[in-house]
Amino acid sequence: MEGIFAKNKRNEAIELLATQIVQGSRNCVTVIERINSISQFPEKYPDPHEMIIEWHNHLFSNVFHVFPEDIEVPLKISADSLRSLETCFFDYFASLVPFYYEDKTIVSPASLKPKKYVWSKDDYNALKTELFKIRYKEAWHLTRADNYERCEEMNTESLNSLSLMSKSSKIKRSFLNKSKRVEKVFLPNNVINCVLTAQPNYMYWHQSDIFSKYIHEFIELLPSAFSKFDTEFYELGSFLHRYFKWSN
Repeated sequence: MEGIFAKNKRNEAIELLATQIVQGSRNCVTVIERINSISQFPEKYPDPHEMIIEWHNHLFSNVFHVFPEDIEVPLKISADSLRSLETCFFDYFASLVPFYYEDKTIVSPASLKPKKYVWSKDDYNALKTELFKIRYKEAWHLTRADNYERCEEMNTESLNSLSLMSKSSKIKRSFLNKSKRVEKVFLPNNVINCVLTAQPNYMYWHQSDIFSKYIHEFIELLPSAFSKFDTEFYELGSFLHRYFKWSN
């Protein structure tokens, strides 16, 4: 089968895809900050569920900005916890990547004569590299002589992310109990636990209940948000259509 990308468009397409995935992980952290505000001042937010749906619709396509009231709340999530949350969300999306882009066959959409194309091994490896280049953009060219601690931190985080991706790849190729193992990958329970750990020590029990309610609602929808984002990546008529061979 033919590769998926139009001539001379692969690098641009993969860079954009990686940028959107990384931005999604950062947007998730901003959402958690907003849910922290909602938990402390629920009277200001009459319908958080509607907000959660909107966040999912734009999670990978927009840049979410932190509102001033999220910075000025009485109880904030610490900077260290926010960094840990970004890593947690990035790792979750990285664990989904093999299911969508490793040796994946794509049928050309909206075509009179549908044809099959494939994500090649080189395409997939380029995407993996680009994910880390975008995630660590500000420090990509650092050496240990420049900043030893930051380089060690990036190395540790990257190895863990790659390990998760490798596990997902093995599950994707396996036959034994595959459906149950795939389901385990797509259930973001570890992400929920990570966020609950970052929860501030609220003064009132109802604030903890509100925080738990809405972070569960938001995080449990992440698999469907990622799936929607992937589907939209190939749609004809979008600004992405020029990247693919079936669009020529």
